[in-house]
Amino acid sequence: MPCLFIVPDEPLIDQTIKTATKFGLKCGVIKSGRKEDRSQKLQIAGIDTLINRKFPLAEIVFADEAHVSYSPTWRKVLEYYWQMGSVVIGLTATPYRTNPKEGLGEIYDCLVQAPQMADLIEMGRLCPFKYFGFPKLDLSRVRKTKGDYDKEDLAVVVDTDLACEQIVGEWEQKASHLKTIAYTVSLNHSDRLQAAFQAKGYNAVCVDGRLENDARSPIYAGFASGGKFDPQILISVDVLEKGFDEPSVACIIQARPTMSRIKYRQQIGRGSRKYPGKEYCIVLDYAGNAYRFGFVTSRQQVSLDKDKASAPGTAPIKACSRESGGCGALLHLSVMVCPHCSYQFPVRNKKVNYNYSMVALAPRVASGNTELEDWIAFYREVAQRSFKKELPPGNAIALFHQKFSATPAPDITKGAIFGENPSDNQKNLYRAYLQRQALRSSKDLEWVGQYMKLEFG
Repeated sequence: MPCLFIVPDEPLIDQTIKTATKFGLKCGVIKSGRKEDRSQKLQIAGIDTLINRKFPLAEIVFADEAHVSYSPTWRKVLEYYWQMGSVVIGLTATPYRTNPKEGLGEIYDCLVQAPQMADLIEMGRLCPFKYFGFPKLDLSRVRKTKGDYDKEDLAVVVDTDLACEQIVGEWEQKASHLKTIAYTVSLNHSDRLQAAFQAKGYNAVCVDGRLENDARSPIYAGFASGGKFDPQILISVDVLEKGFDEPSVACIIQARPTMSRIKYRQQIGRGSRKYPGKEYCIVLDYAGNAYRFGFVTSRQQVSLDKDKASAPGTAPIKACSRESGGCGALLHLSVMVCPHCSYQFPVRNKKVNYNYSMVALAPRVASGNTELEDWIAFYREVAQRSFKKELPPGNAIALFHQKFSATPAPDITKGAIFGENPSDNQKNLYRAYLQRQALRSSKDLEWVGQYMKLEFG
């Protein structure tokens, strides 16, 4: 069966060829400067070359980085294959559009969602992350152009000696032994950050549009080998966001604020690969992007519809305050003890008022108390269904009140999902579920704590 695999950039061609070879697949390549072999059933093509060549026969067409297939060039190619009756499959880890008026549903018929990053981490396929932040930047005077921050305005804020020295100082404390990629605003910003690293004796190299592809290859090879005289830090402007796959990367520096969820997730994704001896990837977020988009491990609402959710917002994240003796880690609002430095966040004493009066009940499932057993069975069924289907935890209370004109007391709520003796892992799973719900509905840590108490006492 003839297949066509289309990619937007040249680095992705080499990466796709490498993967195909790994699985024993022979392929032809359609890319300017490379010899074609149309006899192979699998053809790998760069979109910029393909649009100017004769389209190969293909029963199945894969569109890599499918979020960019909204462009006229991509749509012209895909339209041709749709008319030929080919099956078109789009592949992307970032199914978003910056423009809320655009939706991938205008191109694709249905969405098949693969495991999300949090799932892959739980499966052991990707490594976890540790986030560390800096004081929030004042971007109030930075203009917005083409759906993102204006680069010239950003440079005034972040392209300074002080900012670069702060980044290097924090990196020395947290990640000086780790292979690192830093993302910057401009070429000048890259040069300034490189100079700050070199002033401390570290080998940092800029990888950007000033280097031809042939000149980048030895740099990548040296970075991968990790030799004494090889670069430890790669500094990039719009180059190493996709098509670069080096699993040993264990630190990502975000020195460029962005309004693009795609750019944010692609950059941090460079550090997500598993590698021997690599326990986690450190993210040094100088740009404040985590506050806009949340952690990359947070559950994402994905849709082919016109996607207003792709725009930045305010994530439920707080910093482990350095001023108060913390380490600067970025954490979910519900975390009360920093897992990195054991800093304890102060507890706000806030009285919670309930609208419903609690119903006094006999001990749990008292012998012969069929009414209580019915109440427990009903609440348990709804609570478990809500948890399994990622529905709001308040559904069980609301439906219970609707059916019995009462609010379930602790004898009913405790252990409804995990039973009388929950494990620490089950508690962590439930807390993660509540945190996802809190993120979706803008709830705070007290809300999370309330439902943890209902389930576990």
